[in-house]
Amino acid sequence: MSTTPQPTAVIASGADRYADPWHPFPDTSPLIADVLEEAGFTVHIDDDIDGAMTRLDGVDLLVVNAGDPWRDAEPVEVAQGSFDGFAAAIDRGIGILAFH
Repeated sequence: MSTTPQPTAVIASGADRYADPWHPFPDTSPLIADVLEEAGFTVHIDDDIDGAMTRLDGVDLLVVNAGDPWRDAEPVEVAQGSFDGFAAAIDRGIGILAFH
């Protein structure tokens, strides 16, 4: 029996301002999760993208399956905690996979 823990992945799935009319993120994120689970990951889909960036401690892979919140050229406020959490995850070497 292996004592190596399963790697973990969070899929940040487009919803609210990260949704768009061209990409069915609620349909594609579970398909991505299936592939990752087959590869041995424990997967969590999170449609609160800003919040997900604050919950990356212990996560091995961040998968971004989302739209561009700046496409409408309106200023978008992002909480400092989201930036800080994402930066900390990058600093510790989290893997990142982005879909478009």
